[in-house]
Amino acid sequence: MTVTKPLSIELPRSLVDVVIAWNIPMHHWLKRYVFQPCKRYFAGNIYATIFATYFISSYLHVSVCFEF
Repeated sequence: MTVTKPLSIELPRSLVDVVIAWNIPMHHWLKRYVFQPCKRYFAGNIYATIFATYFISSYLHVSVCFEF
């Protein structure tokens, strides 16, 4: 299983490529268990869905780094 794609990070075609290539397993997990359910919950409101996904991602990073 590939965790990252260094060339896609160092020579990205877009910022989306960097976000996806930085941590592939986390990207897939967030998309499946946070983004898609939030998209249904917020009735397609993409801004609320993206905000919720980034919020959960940030919370997970802080809880891992600071052991909350």
